[in-house]
Amino acid sequence: MKPTPTHFLSIIIPTYQQERTIITNIRRIQKVLESIRYPYEMIVVIDGDEDNTTHRLKKSHINKLTLISYQKNKGKASAIRRGMKQAKGDYVMFMDAGNEIDPNGISMLLE
Repeated sequence: MKPTPTHFLSIIIPTYQQERTIITNIRRIQKVLESIRYPYEMIVVIDGDEDNTTHRLKKSHINKLTLISYQKNKGKASAIRRGMKQAKGDYVMFMDAGNEIDPNGISMLLE
């Protein structure tokens, strides 16, 4: 029997011009999040809506995903701050959309 979770995780994923890989990368992160013991939300912040990233994410119907986008690129730090304003979790993490860091590190950091 799984213990009742006492925490909620918000993971902020800033992205810029990732239309070709965004769905694969978000699903990879989601797969890891599904294996942890905490409920979670993913907040993707599209920092400069200059390609089809927003359109592809809207069509994907990925569960537990909040999408924030704005037209002008303001930089990664701005995207993270914007995501943090939306975050509901008592644990908040961020991970690049390009998966430069292995998503499996999420569970190690939570422990």
